[in-house]
Amino acid sequence: MAGVGKTTLLKQVAQQAKQQRLFTRQAYMNVSWTRDSDKRQEGIANFDKELQNVGLTTLEAQCG
Repeated sequence: MAGVGKTTLLKQVAQQAKQQRLFTRQAYMNVSWTRDSDKRQEGIANFDKELQNVGLTTLEAQCG
């Protein structure tokens, strides 16, 4: 589905949510940069650590 505007749509929705103050915080992680599942998982783990560093609930706690 390359080139159909998924990222553009996400950014527009995020901008509207920010303008309407629907959320107190927001996070975005682009995972399309690699098809290598190990690298993608490493990126998600690093993102989770960054969430912890700013005091947000971790992805594991939300999904587990």
